[in-house]
Amino acid sequence: MADVTTNINIPDTAYRQLGSRDIYRDVKFGEAYEVQVKYMPVDSTMMKYGVNVAAGSGTVGKSLSLLMSQDINTTENYVLFQGARTNTIDVEITEGGPVLVTQTFKCKNITTPNSSHGLTTPVWASVINVPPWSNINGGSQPLKINSLGYDLSRFKMSVSTGLDTVQPIGETLTKFIEPTLRTITVDMDMYIQDTQTLSDVKALTARSAVYTIDTTAPTTLTITNLQLNKYSSVDSATSANIKKASFSGVCTSVVLN
Repeated sequence: MADVTTNINIPDTAYRQLGSRDIYRDVKFGEAYEVQVKYMPVDSTMMKYGVNVAAGSGTVGKSLSLLMSQDINTTENYVLFQGARTNTIDVEITEGGPVLVTQTFKCKNITTPNSSHGLTTPVWASVINVPPWSNINGGSQPLKINSLGYDLSRFKMSVSTGLDTVQPIGETLTKFIEPTLRTITVDMDMYIQDTQTLSDVKALTARSAVYTIDTTAPTTLTITNLQLNKYSSVDSATSANIKKASFSGVCTSVVLN
């Protein structure tokens, strides 16, 4: 894990009384919790909770309890993220860099750090002893569009699960966190080898595509109806670099296998 960012928002309003210059009270309406984690994966387990469509266990269809331990004033304290579901996930691979995942969860509650975690019989995760995935794990030309391989300097897929958070009248905490409409976008920088991809942009052609993240423990993003709708390329008299172009677009579905 590279970074964990905890966000707590207390919905409120400043209430004033007629005839007074100062605020009378700040009125609380509830509590909203979110946590964002950035990590370099060694497998696809956590990623599937954000990428794949809600379909029960192992997907956003099931909520998670995440436990974090930290030392506060020489005492180990625990923070429990309860009822967590992925709201957004970015999977990005860069030339000469790692596979980097940024995953944001909405939670029903995040506990105040405590020396007791409150769990009955937890089974702790084992220590990771394998290297995280990097840009080379996917092999040569990891992106295939319509079965044609492409060389990239950057590939990014973003998935929003469209979480709806419901806090009915009388509830302090969010009671329901449910995935709704899924949105999937692709953004990449490609070394130009033909004109096919530009032609696809102009015609908004839907293509099947596969991005291989890891070849050893076969892990792929299988993309349905990829429609690239943006193209950008700079030609410069002072550039000594191979020609590249940036493409972005949307797709109707993606499955992480």
